[in-house]
Amino acid sequence: MISEATLRARCRLAILLLGCTVLAGCGSSGRVTATGMVTFDGQPVETGTIVFQPLDQAAAAPQGAPINAGRYTVECPPGRHRVQIRGTRPVDESRVPRTMPRLGTAPVREDYIPAAYNTESTLEVEVVAGGPNDFDFKLTPTPNP
Repeated sequence: MISEATLRARCRLAILLLGCTVLAGCGSSGRVTATGMVTFDGQPVETGTIVFQPLDQAAAAPQGAPINAGRYTVECPPGRHRVQIRGTRPVDESRVPRTMPRLGTAPVREDYIPAAYNTESTLEVEVVAGGPNDFDFKLTPTPNP
């Protein structure tokens, strides 16, 4: 069952990613490419998002990208970044209340990555201008402290 709080969190994430996409289209001066693989419990994250939030530049906008079949590519400025990762998957329709609002015929999806990897993330990487900037994230259901 998906709660109203989860739906609100998804809306906030969608707005954040839309903003990141718009800002990413405003020129790529000073940005470099970071790539990698994201797995959860040993399996590639099929669909999700990854966001690199610059720590060195307080005014810099976060840069987000989709995760598809575990792979991502994001353009971001060099420097230290906090990384937030989300993964979604379809929910078994028998677990969804009939009173829950639906978006057409699209399947209901759940955010299954623990908060320790997104809203409470302590994941950090150093993106360097000369590269390489390959960062793999092997996430587990029970995050290590």
